[in-house]
Amino acid sequence: MTAVIYQGVDISDPSAGLTRIQTTDTTISGLRFDVVTITLDTPVDLNVGDVFYAALLIPGVTGDLFPFFNDTVSAQGHSFFDVGPKQGAPYDLDMTANATVNGGTHPVVGPGVQSPGNTALRVNATATP
Repeated sequence: MTAVIYQGVDISDPSAGLTRIQTTDTTISGLRFDVVTITLDTPVDLNVGDVFYAALLIPGVTGDLFPFFNDTVSAQGHSFFDVGPKQGAPYDLDMTANATVNGGTHPVVGPGVQSPGNTALRVNATATP
């Protein structure tokens, strides 16, 4: 699995421009990830108000398996998914134009692939002195 942090410009629209600022490769196992902690290789410095996206690339996930919980209660529209430029093709972490809001119609796999809601992915921050 690869954990990626992107700097963004719009919290509701990753197609507005994402720049990859951190990449960490790691290994975890299981079909569902209830609680997993991934420590980044190096810390990422962000300022208050910066827009960032945390993403996980999980290779080999079948189209009928969703390894994270989907929060359908909170305000929606801030979680996105992607399958890459086409199904089965190598994934390019810097080609983010196909990022699609959960519940939206993905340009490669179409509608109804991911249900509406927010992916339950939490990012912990630590303050620097």
